[in-house]
Amino acid sequence: MDLDKAKKAWMNNSFQPSINKDKIEHIMNKDGQSAFIKMKRYILRGVIICLVYSLFLMIFYLLAEDIPGFLPFIVMCQLILIIGGLWSYYCYRYLQKIDLGRMDITTFSRYFLRFRSWEKWEWVAKAFFVFLIIATFVYTRYDFFVEGGLMAIICFPLLMLFSIGIGAYIYRRYYWGNIKKVEQALEEIEEN
Repeated sequence: MDLDKAKKAWMNNSFQPSINKDKIEHIMNKDGQSAFIKMKRYILRGVIICLVYSLFLMIFYLLAEDIPGFLPFIVMCQLILIIGGLWSYYCYRYLQKIDLGRMDITTFSRYFLRFRSWEKWEWVAKAFFVFLIIATFVYTRYDFFVEGGLMAIICFPLLMLFSIGIGAYIYRRYYWGNIKKVEQALEEIEEN
């Protein structure tokens, strides 16, 4: 009996949300949309960089005559650049589907959270690919690393850490701030 009364009172209550469409648009236009556009631009630049490096690698291999031992290294780099370029293009196309002007906030949030989960796995793949590139280089120049002894053993992990560090710096400098701005705009909408 009390449950029925509580249910009826709840149904009769005219609950109005404290945030409306105008507030959402204002919050997203303030920082969220510009950060989102910058983020898409950086991803598109990643596609272009992968294409340019891939072409540069092909030209380098075709013009260089005395690098038969480098073929596995060149092929591995080329394969990783193609995979990275295709993945970046896929992410760019995915983010192009998001239209802040026409999409409601829950749909945008769902798309954006999916993209964020992909991004975490992307870093695992990037670290693995850096390892593959450096391991392939060591394989092609095995004689150098055998003659180098301890110095060569120290250089391999340092080179890998340096490569990942440069990638992390570029990521934080140009990408992370925009992601945080979009997330802050979403949190501000959720709070209201």
